[in-house]
Amino acid sequence: MEQASLTWEQKEKQTEYIQQERHKILEKMGISIQDSGIAVEKGRYYLVNLNADPSLNEMLVYYLLSHTKIGRSDAPVTQDIVLNGLGIASEHCIIDIEDEITYLQPLEGARTCVNGQVVKERTQIRHGDRILWGNHHFFRINCPHAPSPAGEPEVQMDFDFAQNELLLNEFDSLGEPIQVIIQQLEHQHEVEKQGALDQQKEMYEQKLEELRREKTPESLMTGRASSGYVSEDRFLNTPTIYD
Repeated sequence: MEQASLTWEQKEKQTEYIQQERHKILEKMGISIQDSGIAVEKGRYYLVNLNADPSLNEMLVYYLLSHTKIGRSDAPVTQDIVLNGLGIASEHCIIDIEDEITYLQPLEGARTCVNGQVVKERTQIRHGDRILWGNHHFFRINCPHAPSPAGEPEVQMDFDFAQNELLLNEFDSLGEPIQVIIQQLEHQHEVEKQGALDQQKEMYEQKLEELRREKTPESLMTGRASSGYVSEDRFLNTPTIYD
C-alpha cells in the first residue's frame, strides 16, 4: 500500500537513490560503471577478469595496492582480492609493486600460471600478462604508462587466448605428437570453456541477487529513516567470486 501511494516524483527520486547506492557498492568492489560500460581510473595498476562468456568478460576490475594479498574468504588474514573455488588456497598469492615494477609471488602449493606457464617463485609480471589462479580464475594485468611493442601487431588477449596458451604449454610438456595435442586441445578447451561459463554465470547471478537484496526500496527507506544515510562500512569487503 505504501508503494502504491508514492507519487511519480517520489518513485523517481527513490529509483535514483537506489542507482546511486548500487554504484557505490560496485565502486567499493573496484568496478566503475559509466554510460558506456566499465571505466577504470587512469594511472592505476589493476587486474581485469577474463571469461569465456563475452558478456561477462572484462566485467570485474581489481585495483592493485603496493602489496596485494589474494586468497580465500576463510583465510586467517583478510585478503585484498577474495577468490573461492577449485584450486584456490586460503592464502594463495601476493602481488607487489616496487618502483613501478610488478612482482607476483605464489604461496606454497598454490597453483599460479603466468602466460600459460606454472610459476612457483617470485616473478616479474608485465602489462598484458595473463594470470591463472586455481583452476578457472583468469585475469590480465594492466600497468599504467606501459610502452606498446613497436612494430608488433596487436593481439586480442582474451579468455580464449589465455586458455589456449595454458593448454598448449601443458600438452607441450607431455611431448606428444602434434595431431594428438590438437585433438586433445580442442576437446579440453570446449569442456573447460563450458564449465567456466556455467560456474561464472552462477557466480554473477548470486552477486546480482545479493545486490538486489541489499538495495531493495524497503531496505533503503528503512536505512534512511533510522540513520539518515546508508553506511558504507558494510560495502568495504572485497567481492567474492565463485567459479
